[in-house]
Amino acid sequence: MLTRSLTATLALLALPLGLGAAPALDFSTAQVEFNFTPGPNVGTNPVELRLDLTPGLTWTETIEMNMNQDMSMAGMPAGMGAGTTQMTMVMSNTAGAGPTENQRTITSRINRADMSMNMGGQTMSMPADMLVGQESTMTVDANGRPADLEAALSGLFSAAGGGGGGAQGPMMNQMCVLPDQPVSVGDSWGMTVTFPNVPDALMTMTNTLESVDASGAEQTARIRTATSLSIPTPVLLAISQPGMPMPEVTIERMSMSGEGESLHSVTTGRRGNGSQQFEMEMATAMPMPAMPQQAGQPAMPSNVTMSVTMSGTMQSTVTY
Repeated sequence: MLTRSLTATLALLALPLGLGAAPALDFSTAQVEFNFTPGPNVGTNPVELRLDLTPGLTWTETIEMNMNQDMSMAGMPAGMGAGTTQMTMVMSNTAGAGPTENQRTITSRINRADMSMNMGGQTMSMPADMLVGQESTMTVDANGRPADLEAALSGLFSAAGGGGGGAQGPMMNQMCVLPDQPVSVGDSWGMTVTFPNVPDALMTMTNTLESVDASGAEQTARIRTATSLSIPTPVLLAISQPGMPMPEVTIERMSMSGEGESLHSVTTGRRGNGSQQFEMEMATAMPMPAMPQQAGQPAMPSNVTMSVTMSGTMQSTVTY
């Protein structure tokens, strides 16, 4: 699903977010509304999409991302912040018994992470090796809905190098929310996430059953997913970086959209490969530490503003 796009893109920024009088985007107060919209073929050849999380089941997911980005800030020469980023992440996943009969756990572990960036004509490797070995567990219901929404959203927004962010980010890749009723081609289901103290912030995900292929040994559903995230007014998010102190950052505004498709086995309930495209625009303000002013030199600004635009593609390969 396109939560992969949101997670991986935000992860590349590696920004702890916060500061100022802007309200906090408090994950503990998030409100989620799940929805279903019948299509023109509702009730025709319906299929039941289930998620196979038999305890002990294991699978591997490889995520490959290619992204174009452009960052600008005061004093930066034009074009200096433009470049490309490539990332590959390999995760192993294990399903386990949940705390109740209708729940299961998904434990994700990062086995490999490679990242490189070309900016200003120079190619550099990113310190993604710090992610290897990070592990986290998420509890979901039979449809893949997370039991702890606060932890799930924190994983979505957390930087990949942050405390738990590296583990929670990939954990969100498994958040494959399926409908709680049989669906026909053209039917849609999804969710809307709002935050009471930040009424302008909105996150949506809409899944549509595009087709069901029964030509092979298994029935395979093709699901199209559209995701959007809009934060038009300043907010702060309290995401820490243990061992890596960094200045706090206020998100002045942020918008992101993505669209893609993934395969899901109707026969076995197992996830298949997927691909996504995404775009993002964000403006931030970051306080600068106090620096002694040198004689004859202009005073350093107390805040640095930065604008970031990103667009890219992502491929996900799942192996059981």
